[in-house]
Amino acid sequence: MKIAELKVREDYDRHLIATVQNAIDIGNRMGWNDGADSVSSNDAISWFEHPVFGTYSTHELSSQVRSFLCTNFCRTPNLLRKLVQMPAVVALTRSTIFQKALEPAFDTCPTPHPNDSYWLPGNHRFRYFDFARRRVYVFPKANFSTEGIDREIDFREKYASIYPWIAPICQGQPSDHAFSEDLQYAVPLNRMPSRVQDALMPHIYRALDCLHAIDAHALSPSEYIAIKTQQLDRAKDAFADAFKGASFALLDRHLPDAKKSINRCHEIPMAMSHGDFQPGNILVDIQNLGAKNALYSKIKSIFASNANHAESIDAKSPFVFIDWEDVAMRSTLYDDMTFAYKTRSPRHLTKRLTDPAPMRDRLPSSIDFDAARSIWFFEEWIWLLESSSRQGIVRMPNGLKIHFRELMQW
Repeated sequence: MKIAELKVREDYDRHLIATVQNAIDIGNRMGWNDGADSVSSNDAISWFEHPVFGTYSTHELSSQVRSFLCTNFCRTPNLLRKLVQMPAVVALTRSTIFQKALEPAFDTCPTPHPNDSYWLPGNHRFRYFDFARRRVYVFPKANFSTEGIDREIDFREKYASIYPWIAPICQGQPSDHAFSEDLQYAVPLNRMPSRVQDALMPHIYRALDCLHAIDAHALSPSEYIAIKTQQLDRAKDAFADAFKGASFALLDRHLPDAKKSINRCHEIPMAMSHGDFQPGNILVDIQNLGAKNALYSKIKSIFASNANHAESIDAKSPFVFIDWEDVAMRSTLYDDMTFAYKTRSPRHLTKRLTDPAPMRDRLPSSIDFDAARSIWFFEEWIWLLESSSRQGIVRMPNGLKIHFRELMQW
């Protein structure tokens, strides 16, 4: 999420300094300044906001970091857009232009390798990218719920040794609700060329099926509706407490029809669900990307040699799933439909969800498309209301308002 959107959604500026100071205190307890390559200067460090990349960096940002930003932001599957975007981003990452685009943000005491690092703010966390040590440190934001980070630490520590598409945690700090992980030279799937996306798609779905095999079971329609109705009622209450005057009249009007569709099912598949399974949360490895089509060839060779070992940690994976803060038990259809319909891009969402084609090969034989849409409708409302009413969020940004409006037109 862009810094501008964060400033709309929360009291961002008021908590910024407290967030950064808390992160530095936690980082010191994690030993990020230990060793021969630690910070030697006691001088304060000035950090500047970059409005395009949504990061905080020093004026003397290293060429390695600028190159990483360029590599990420230059990529787009749209050829016409790329013709404009690539030269624009290359220009913005040139040292003199980059420095002129920076705006004063805050000062801190010493941090590891400040010129070879940057801060990246997010929904409920701040990340510190340390390129010299090739490590990313994840810290909670001040006055925000730490539930998501705690859930992610527990899940990744339990399953990263089993599945290659779950990145392992290098150092967990549960008492501080923080952790570190390896810095990955990777790009979100939605920025990759169409041929790479097409090559990866069957393997992404195979990995998703592995996730959905964790604690897999089935519920009867009546059991599912009872559980989800309770969860939805709690989510509505939490949202109404956070945003006074919220009305759910239109939502309540749609629920009886949704329940009728679900009751036509024989059973509802349940399992471990990512909860925010969108293309932006799938990172594709670009570490060895050089010559034209090198990544495409690498993907083919990896899966040709490991075709029968998708669940093994010995099998390399050219992608990882990230942002596990919403992982929980849900219907498996929720991840499938969130991914297939790119539902985190809310504009015209209701219209997109009238087309059964993207789910043609993912629907169980016992569930028709209307029932699948109704199951997703339940899960989406619960996710949207819960995630929007967590501690620290005080206003609705435009993207969420559009999302709510689209669902209300269901």
